[in-house]
Amino acid sequence: MFQQGISSTKAMIAILILTVLVGAFCYWQYLESDREFSNLGFNNLRIDFRSSRPKECVTGKGTILISKALDLMQKSECAEKGTLENNYVCNENTGTLWVDLEPFEEKAGCNPACVLNIETGEMEINWRCTGLLPQ
Repeated sequence: MFQQGISSTKAMIAILILTVLVGAFCYWQYLESDREFSNLGFNNLRIDFRSSRPKECVTGKGTILISKALDLMQKSECAEKGTLENNYVCNENTGTLWVDLEPFEEKAGCNPACVLNIETGEMEINWRCTGLLPQ
């Protein structure tokens, strides 16, 4: 009976060690995914790179890595006019990638986004103004 107690104790210790190792590996992967993107050098970019969001925008008109699109946007008028935000949408129908933009100078009734045409590489700020002016 004493031998059986030792065997179950060894099994519990082995399970505990395995759990710690798996947890350490998962945490290391979590940190590595952050380093991969934080070294891109975006100055005024606020994005949670540890999220599980898609890493590319795939449309019928082309495909682009999100990191490459953000790099292009960082070098465009978009970065001159505001800060690229965490929220982005890949529009498969229009072949565009939309990244919300917090403007340095706000326009009343507008919610701007930096829009990249994946096929042509053209970029513009779409101010998405409602036409309604605050009173």
